[in-house]
Amino acid sequence: AAAEKRTPPTRVPRCDDELLRAYACCWIVHQLAPFVDVALRAAGLYGQGLLDHRPVRAAGDWSVRLPLIIAAALLPRSTAALAVAHLANVAYWFSALPQAWDHECWAALVETAFVAAAVVSRRDVAATFLPAARAATAAAYACAAFWKLTTAFLDARTSCATLLFAETLHAVARVAGPRVWDAAPFLLRLAPALAVGLEFDGAAARGL
Repeated sequence: AAAEKRTPPTRVPRCDDELLRAYACCWIVHQLAPFVDVALRAAGLYGQGLLDHRPVRAAGDWSVRLPLIIAAALLPRSTAALAVAHLANVAYWFSALPQAWDHECWAALVETAFVAAAVVSRRDVAATFLPAARAATAAAYACAAFWKLTTAFLDARTSCATLLFAETLHAVARVAGPRVWDAAPFLLRLAPALAVGLEFDGAAARGL
């Protein structure tokens, strides 16, 4: 008797739609954070003033970007609402050039990829956007780590990583208590190498 053909086991595909929804949720929270921080500081509450992902620096941030971000949050199944909010971010980033942080440039690259995917692949945005987002994020981490391989950055006395880590420790100490500062000397010396290592690891985890 002829040998029966065996059907190879099929791999269960990752749910791209769920990944896209997770991205949308994280993006919305990330965009709202600077606005919440400014509002808290204006009210004399806990705002740190350290959130510079996309600084709130123009009237249009409140009158255009914020309403679009809120609309995207209220319409979680609307790709169009999310795409328009992304497009507004890209437009405001472009209008601010050359005064833009490097991470704003990487964020704009991912946001442009989302807008393009929403226009080109309306029925399957996730399949088009997610690979591009992974590649852009991996490249961002790899470049950020590579640019830090300088004597100035790796020296804790001159590295911005030391300052940023100290600011983070200050925020943690306000919640966890002053004993956090006992480990500060060691952690601050380690901060530059830790930053580079985490960014190279971030690139490797995303495919580079």
